[in-house]
Amino acid sequence: EGLVLSPAGSGDLFRRSGLRPGDVLISANGRPLSDPRDAARTLSGIRSGDSVTLLLERRGARLPLTVRVP
Repeated sequence: EGLVLSPAGSGDLFRRSGLRPGDVLISANGRPLSDPRDAARTLSGIRSGDSVTLLLERRGARLPLTVRVP
């Protein structure tokens, strides 16, 4: 369940958002993310300036995280 974030996505924006390599994205704005196609469909409507509420799993704990898209 979810998408594992890879170290390849660990640039400055990635770090400033609070995401870490190894985090598992469970959902975005309440929509489950089970594969890359789900993520693409869910995130395609997000525009610069929007806020996205993510549910992620880190070290076994589920954490909500709200990220503003630059």
